Amino acid sequence: MLIIVESPTKAKKIQSLLGIKCIATVGHFMDLPLDTMGVDLKTYEPHFICSDKKKNLPDELRAAAKGKTVFVASDADREGGAIAVHVYDAISKVAEQCFRMLFFEVTEKALKEAMVKAVPFEKINPGEYNAFLGRRVGDRLVGYILSPLAGKDLHCKISVGRVQSPGVRLIVDREREIRSFKSAPFWMLAILLNKDNTSFLAHHVGGKFEQIADAQAIIAAIKGQTHAQAEKVDKREIKQNPKPAFTTVDLQASAAV
Repeated sequence: MLIIVESPTKAKKIQSLLGIKCIATVGHFMDLPLDTMGVDLKTYEPHFICSDKKKNLPDELRAAAKGKTVFVASDADREGGAIAVHVYDAISKVAEQCFRMLFFEVTEKALKEAMVKAVPFEKINPGEYNAFLGRRVGDRLVGYILSPLAGKDLHCKISVGRVQSPGVRLIVDREREIRSFKSAPFWMLAILLNKDNTSFLAHHVGGKFEQIADAQAIIAAIKGQTHAQAEKVDKREIKQNPKPAFTTVDLQASAAV
């Protein structure tokens, strides 16, 4: 039996508690190459390689896992899930069985319960690893392509992120819309109606009229009418939402007092 975790400290603690051999990957050991894109721009398929500092780790994992039941117990977050998949890819052909194990405290009781609840690796949720791929591939596509361009224009070494870049783009596009906006007059039609002694305004379904002649033509057409037929009724319910305890602005104001 073998347990594989990320942290060397956890590995030592687990081994002392359970008496089961436990080894650590010390974080990621597979990643995209540094000197090339590492992502197929047509299929967006990533090409992971073993990092130079851990080039012997896959062989060490395979040697330790050969013929054994292996519990891959990397962290429960997205990055830990990715490490678990990379460990599984390295050892699945030599290990007798592979399980995904999740634990949240390093105690004998918690570890034993986690081992009982461990899931066969073939049944894990693939969405967790796909989420990691989306982030990692997105990082590479944006950073690898845009960072050199931004550095060239800004005359400095700069890293462009997958979140900040679209965010800045949205702000810039909106600012351009605001600056290029040209105000123009428009007309809207509404009529006061009465039903069962209840008066209410009805608005024309056409919305805004850019030409006043179009609005006047409709007014002229309905001027002599005494009845109206409803085509659409919008029922709006106004609810009083409780004010949250604090907004970000309120927190800042309170802290400044």
